[in-house]
Amino acid sequence: RDRRRAVVPCLAAAAAAVLVGLGPTAPVASLWVAATLAACLTRDLVAVPGTILATTVLTMAALSVPNDPRIFLQGQPFALLLSLWVVWRALDLADRLGGRERTASVAETTGWGRAGKVVAAVAIAACGVLGVGTLKALVARAGAVPPPAVRLASDAAEPWIRAVGERAPEYAPLVPRLEVRLARIRPDYRIALAPGERVAHWNPVFNAARPYGVTVFETRPCIFGFHQEYSDTKPALPKLYAVFPGALDAFGSDELLFVGVPVVRNLEGSSFEVVAIGREADGPSSLTFAPASVRAQHARALAR
Repeated sequence: RDRRRAVVPCLAAAAAAVLVGLGPTAPVASLWVAATLAACLTRDLVAVPGTILATTVLTMAALSVPNDPRIFLQGQPFALLLSLWVVWRALDLADRLGGRERTASVAETTGWGRAGKVVAAVAIAACGVLGVGTLKALVARAGAVPPPAVRLASDAAEPWIRAVGERAPEYAPLVPRLEVRLARIRPDYRIALAPGERVAHWNPVFNAARPYGVTVFETRPCIFGFHQEYSDTKPALPKLYAVFPGALDAFGSDELLFVGVPVVRNLEGSSFEVVAIGREADGPSSLTFAPASVRAQHARALAR
């Protein structure tokens, strides 16, 4: 009879484990937050990683991205630990309801011994590394405000735009919309997408499959300049990317000249669609284009 009384709690614990394993959906995230509160009330040490997990979950909720794996990646180890703790507590409750006293584990009846000193030293070192990294992140750009990307005036940009129309006639219909910018490519942010490749992302730069390969990149300073530049169209641009229909292997981190079309998408992230890249010191003859077949498809996409 005692075993029969424990069946329902055990099944409930198993069901909870299955739910927890499904991922950071809203109901499961609520369970993690509730479990963290329970750990705090019972003064269990699992409340420490639980608090980190709960903070991540609440941040994701505030950003309205409850299923974004990029944000939740850091919380997965804590989610596993807290999930195991929830299941362990549920099984312990099932034992109590079944009238069986749980046998204390070795970890609960004995100390860490010499191993405790090693664990403490590793924990202190980990906290030290985290603290140093946090300090570096805080002071890395302290007081440094990147200037806006230089947008060439119409008279200075005219030779470059004319060269695009002459050397790449596919882009001739876009000449009235072309702009010229000076910036440097961020060496740590270049994402190459193969033809037809798409990535699950809210920004159409990534989730819209194109028949040609592109490289999505960022520049320093931002190729759009300050956000206020397009304040008449959109008060605040959420994310600004540059897109080139080809590879950027031939370009380093020196200052480059970008000829392209700014595409502003309300609430979806904007992009600067680059049609040619050159070096100001070498003149318009230095412009590099994508292959002709790609240029035709790229021009048709921008003309829509």
